[in-house]
Amino acid sequence: MKNSSPKHELNIITLFVVVSVAFVLLISAVSIYSINTVHKITEDIYTHPLKVSNAALNIQKGVLKIHRDMKDIVLPADKVQLQRLIKQVDKEEQNVYKYFAVVKTKILGKKGLELEEKTYKLFKQWKNIRDQVIQLVQHKKFHEAIAITQNRGAKHVVKLENATMALYHYADAKAAVLKGKAHQTFKKFHTLDMVLLFLTIFFLLLFFFYIRNRIHSYMKIIRENEKELAEINEQYQLATEGTNDGLWDWNIKEGTVYFSPRWKEMLGYRDDELLNEFESWESRVHPDDLEMAEKAIEHAHTDPKVIYNIVHRLRHKNGSWIWILDRGQTIFDADGKAVRMIGFHTDITKQKELEEELCEAKNQFETFMNFLPANVYITENHEILYANRAANTFFGRKTLVGLQIEDVIPLKKAQELNRAFDKALQNGSVEEITQLINIQGEETIRHQLIFSMQKGESKKVGLISLDITKEKHKEQELREKEELMIAQSRHAAMGEMISMIAHQWRQPISVIAMDANNIQADIELNMLDSNELLQTSQDILQQTLELSKTIDDFREFFRPNQSPEETLLKNIIDDALGIVGKSLQNNDIKLFVDIDSSIKITTFSRELMQVLINILKNAKEILLEQKEDEEKKIVMHSKSEKENLILTICDNGGGIREDIIEKVFDPYFTTKDEKDGTGLGLYMSKIIVQKHLNGAIIASDTDEGACFEIKLPYNLYEAKKREGEDIDNG
Repeated sequence: MKNSSPKHELNIITLFVVVSVAFVLLISAVSIYSINTVHKITEDIYTHPLKVSNAALNIQKGVLKIHRDMKDIVLPADKVQLQRLIKQVDKEEQNVYKYFAVVKTKILGKKGLELEEKTYKLFKQWKNIRDQVIQLVQHKKFHEAIAITQNRGAKHVVKLENATMALYHYADAKAAVLKGKAHQTFKKFHTLDMVLLFLTIFFLLLFFFYIRNRIHSYMKIIRENEKELAEINEQYQLATEGTNDGLWDWNIKEGTVYFSPRWKEMLGYRDDELLNEFESWESRVHPDDLEMAEKAIEHAHTDPKVIYNIVHRLRHKNGSWIWILDRGQTIFDADGKAVRMIGFHTDITKQKELEEELCEAKNQFETFMNFLPANVYITENHEILYANRAANTFFGRKTLVGLQIEDVIPLKKAQELNRAFDKALQNGSVEEITQLINIQGEETIRHQLIFSMQKGESKKVGLISLDITKEKHKEQELREKEELMIAQSRHAAMGEMISMIAHQWRQPISVIAMDANNIQADIELNMLDSNELLQTSQDILQQTLELSKTIDDFREFFRPNQSPEETLLKNIIDDALGIVGKSLQNNDIKLFVDIDSSIKITTFSRELMQVLINILKNAKEILLEQKEDEEKKIVMHSKSEKENLILTICDNGGGIREDIIEKVFDPYFTTKDEKDGTGLGLYMSKIIVQKHLNGAIIASDTDEGACFEIKLPYNLYEAKKREGEDIDNG
């Protein structure tokens, strides 16, 4: 039923007054006075005590709502939920102030005003406590907030409730006084004229029913408030269960314990399977944890400032152990004696398992890092955050953590490394070769990988520094050995080169000898002709030039390039044919060269010429094993592929057997007798192509014979630059 507005109720009362005045005009002045007196007293009962008592109940309800919301605030929650609860508290606080205004304007008597001021002052003081709790929650200090709420806050709420009830009882007592006064007045004028008694009774009955109706309305409001309070309590219970924590409530004074259904569910029990007894908890605590837990409880019972907060294990129904975060607050009476303890259980088994896994992973990481044969660092803003054992040992430090890069290595090196760190943050990673001096004063060569580990605002950089000093020395030794083998292979081929030169000199020498004999015969026969003599002399000079060119070719072959040079591919092939061409021709081996005469290449031309000579010699030796009537030929052609030149040399000598094709580039592997071959030709060709010319060489088998494909960059400088290498011909 909706409450009537004050104006509507005033109209109704005025109507009663008008009717009563009409009747009272018929009676004596005394009757009029008695009726007015009774009316005034009744109006005071309605206007003052009842409204004050109702406002006092509403204040109490508001206090309970605020107290409930404050309990929810201290529970961990996200920012949105926290702000919503704070707004609810502020809203309810404004409602309470409205009811205080009603009390202040309607309260009767000086004592009533004192009670109102006392209650109002307590409510204002509670505001400071609530603000302190909210600040603690906003700073994530939940335990301190809970402590204040359950101690000082709870005690203050009790005082506030008592003050509110005192205000309510005062208003109720005031109503009783006024009611008694009304009855006395009624009795005083009971002897009034019986003629008007019926009319007076009728009027009073009407007024009584009106008042009864109003009281019924207020009682209904009170019941609704009680129902709302019950719902609030139910919501509180649901909220408690919704946190997924188990609630326990220990009444120390009475020796009773309450465990919520969720508390029991954590241990695998239904609510009716586990008794609400202290023994139900104590008997399930892990033996190794029981003493610690009992001491923590005892400490919490003796010191009001102590917050009960421990981690222990409880036995599950299935026999396993679960990890529990046990938190609680002890309530003390006025004498400082512990009378109650309330708290929550939180199942942290998964968190504990994760902690153990994380700890194990950390130990494994530390073990791995300490046995890793490389210096490993993690830095941020050029400060070392982590260094493994190898790094600490390298610099002779117990730990490098907390030091700046400049504190560990020379300033110039530190500046270079810091620039590399900044570059890694931009590009993801940086790889470099550098030199560092260790604690023994030895200069070491380091292969360093610097990589970004930034996440969000973090600018962490990782550094792995591997000592490659021995590898570099071995690499240098291997390079020197390879160069020596290349030189040896050149000298090993010297005998064959001399044989080739002898073949190439035979014809010019024969021509020179024949021309000399002709001149001598003409002189003896006195038939010497000056024109013929001039022609013969020119022929001798031409043959001499051929001999000289052969010597130059031979000398150039044994003089390696100091640096790559740009030249025509055709010139390199011509130089190679200048040495082996006559040998091929004398053995009836046809050579077909199909290359673009305009192709230019920047490379070590003498090394490439040596490779071509080795392959052509091998082809010649294979072809000489064929029958004399079979055609012998070598085909050489080229093609382009983006930044590379591909040169292919094929013969029709029958090919390479499948069982040895993978071995043809192995050192000292040969299919010839030891006296005819060393097995270094193709091996050195592969070394030259791969390591000196930055290319690749592969052997394959075709239907007619063997093919060797040489893949070379057009510009050796650019190829080395792309791979971050320096030009070095050994």
